This record gives sequence, structure tokens and C-alpha cells, in this order.
Amino acid sequence: MKTFTTILTVIIITILSSLAVTKSADLTDDGLVNFDDLSIMTEQWLSANLPTRVSINVKDYGAIGNGSTNDSAAINAAIAALPSSYCVLYFPAGVYRCGTVSIKNKTGLTICGDGWASSVIKSNVYFDALDGYGTTPGGQVINIGQSCSNVLVFGLTFDGNCTHRKAGQQAVMISADNTTFRDNYTMNSGEFANCFGRDNSAGMDNLVVTGNRIGLNWADGINLYNVKNAVISNNIVDGANDDLIAVSESSNVVISSNVLRSRTDLPSKVGRGIAVLWGANNVHGTGNLIEQVKQYVLYVASEQSGARPNNITFCDTTVRNAAINSGSAVFVERADNVTLLNTRVFNPGNGSCIYIADWNNLTIAGGELTQTLNQYCRGIHVAEQNGYTSVWSGLIIKDLQINLLGISTNEALYLRPLSYVTMDIVLLSGITARNAANCNYISVDTGRCATMLKIINNASLNGRSISPSSSGGIVTVANNN
Repeated sequence: MKTFTTILTVIIITILSSLAVTKSADLTDDGLVNFDDLSIMTEQWLSANLPTRVSINVKDYGAIGNGSTNDSAAINAAIAALPSSYCVLYFPAGVYRCGTVSIKNKTGLTICGDGWASSVIKSNVYFDALDGYGTTPGGQVINIGQSCSNVLVFGLTFDGNCTHRKAGQQAVMISADNTTFRDNYTMNSGEFANCFGRDNSAGMDNLVVTGNRIGLNWADGINLYNVKNAVISNNIVDGANDDLIAVSESSNVVISSNVLRSRTDLPSKVGRGIAVLWGANNVHGTGNLIEQVKQYVLYVASEQSGARPNNITFCDTTVRNAAINSGSAVFVERADNVTLLNTRVFNPGNGSCIYIADWNNLTIAGGELTQTLNQYCRGIHVAEQNGYTSVWSGLIIKDLQINLLGISTNEALYLRPLSYVTMDIVLLSGITARNAANCNYISVDTGRCATMLKIINNASLNGRSISPSSSGGIVTVANNN
């Protein structure tokens, strides 16, 4: 993306410089550039100055694409014919059975088809991680190595052809810098459907994944590992069997406007929505809809290995039908500088709406947490387990509506960790709660608060109480109803 921006800037400067020599019809009467003309001139400049791309049609090298013929030899011949730069590998409409499409040492590479409904690359490999080449079908469909750069992949279906989960058999594996992966469909992957960065020892740089659809698969939908500068937007993940989007050891990642649902036709009980894991830094999500997930819908945690996730923000996240089998809707633990804005949670199948532990600077602001089912549920629940650090610092919960309407629900806010934990600086403000159960709507253990606890401007809509109910020492309780 940086490279393209730089090129485009140079192009525009070059054109403007040429216009500056003499005033012509391309300038308005006041001497300003006419941008309609500039757009045309830019296209003309691109056509005249950028290298011509060599296009290779796999059918010209003997590929049949009838869904039964093994097209491996023909596709490999087409790949061998690609120049080292500015090349297109084209799959016309058809179903191409083949081994892994493996491409290395290319720059300016485009791989495309006639649209994912028309052009399908289907694994012809029989591979099992445990016993090598085995008796069941399925394997990696495409692998674009880290020696490639400036890659565009669009308009294709990648069918891993796996009939069960297979470790290491990702349908799509891409580790090339400056990659755009758009408008594709992935299905039947043995492990991660779309895996980015895992084979790049230096770290994959600049990735856009947009407009894709992921159907039934056996593990993760979109997996980022060791990626810097990524945008994951406007994708539909509708059938992954583990994490729908997973980010680890990656930085500067935007996750925006995706629709995510788990696969539910298998006996497996695991699977999260968006998982932000160890080593994740500067991850920002907005406008994601996540529903029908077996475990945690939004999961931010280091999982006791690697660096703690840091500087994580999610806003306008909608969560429905979460934690079908276990867990809670939203889970934040062992993470630093996390902000959840305008989170909307509706009827988690298990646990609480938001479950938190072991934080440094956690803000939960705005949004609505609702449970209408007759089952155990808290709005926000602080962990009561061993194994965490002893000081959890900087918690702000404000401007939040909590509706716990089932008669078996519990406190709207429950902040009572085990006795070895100190919560340092806690602010609870602007919380409006309705809880059917006859218990406190805010319950805090003041003995666990070291520096400051403020409970101000909160309201229970059905007359529940606050514990503690009065001020003293580091505790401020004021203007609550």
C-alpha cells in the first residue's frame, strides 16, 4: 500500500509539473487543475509508463478445468512461464483439480479468475499430518511465499477438499508483502481457511483482506500471524470451526465491518469469534457483527504465553447468541490498554456478558448488555481464579445499560476477585441497570481496591442496591439511585 501511494504521488506530481510549463485547456480559467482531465491524464500516464503485465492463461498450457482431470502439470507449466515481475496467472471459469499451487520469487503478481462462483481451484492432494500421504483427500490449495511481493488475488474459490480437520493443511497460505486478497471464497480447508504471514520469518508487511466469503471449514477462518499493517474488512465468515478471525504476533491491524458466524453442524465445542492473542499490538475493530459462536465472541488474552495484547480497541461490536457451549460473550484477560466502546451483547448462551481479569487500563464505555434468558448471567464479572498477576490497574466502566431480565440472573456488575488481587483505580459511572434477581446491582469488594474507587451517578431501574453503600477512605459513593 505504501508503494502504491508513493507511485501515485510521483505520477500526480509529474503530471502537475508538466501542466505547470504552459497553461492549456487542461486548466480552468482561474488556473486550477480540472480533476476530470487529471483523472484521464493519470490513466494515460499509467498506460504509457508502467510495465506491461504478461498474462498467462492456465488453459493455454493444457489445463482442462472439468473438475475431474488432474491439472497439476498444466498449472505448474503455466507458473513456470510467468516472468519474475508484473505477471498475471489467470484461471478461466472451471474447476481445476491440482496439487498445491506454489509460487515464489515474483513481484507484481496477480492471480485471478472469472469470479468465485465460476473459477475454482480444488485440492487433488491426499495428505494427513499424522501419516504423511494418506487415504483421505484434502490439502493446501495455494501457497504464495515470502519471496513474492505486491500480490493481488481475486475472483477465485479455493476448495481444500478436506473431509476432516488436518493440521497444517491451510487452503490459502500467503506470506508475501503488499498483498491484497479480495472477493474470493474458501471452503473445506483442513486447518486455517486463509492464513497470512505464518511462513514469513521477517514478518509480512501490508495486507488487505476484503470482500471475501468463507464457507464450511474445519478450523479458523482468517488467521494472521506475524503481520504488520493489515486491514480485514467486509468479509463474511460463515462456517469456520474454530476462531473466525485470529490475530497473534501482529501489529497495526484494523478489523472492520465483518459478519462472523461459527459452524454448528459438528460435535466440536470450541470456537471463538474474534481472538486477539499473544503479541498483538495496535488492533482496532469497528462495526463487526458476531453471532452464533460456540465460545467467546470477542476474546482478548495472551493465553499465558508470549507478550500481552496491547493497545486494543473495539467499537460498535454487536454480539448475538454467543457462548453457545461455554465461556462468556466477551472475554478480556492478561491484556493492557484495552477499550471496548458501544458493545452490544444479547443473550449469551453461557456465562456473563463481559468477563474480565488481569488488566492494565481497561475501559468499557457505552453500549448495552442484555440477558432475557432464565439462566445464570452477570453483566460484567471479574474473575475469581488463581494464576493472575496481583495488581490490576485502571478500570473504567461508564455510560452502560445492563438488562438482566431472567429470574436466575445475578449482579449487573460484580467486582470481587480473590484476596491476593488488588484493583488499583476503579471508576464506575453512568451505569443504568435492571436486574430481576434480588441482589445488588453493583457489588465491589472495597478490600481489593488500593488507590481509588468511585461509584457515582449510577441507577438501578428496579430498586436494587449497591455494595458498598457508603463512602470511606479511598471509596466514593455518590449520586446513585
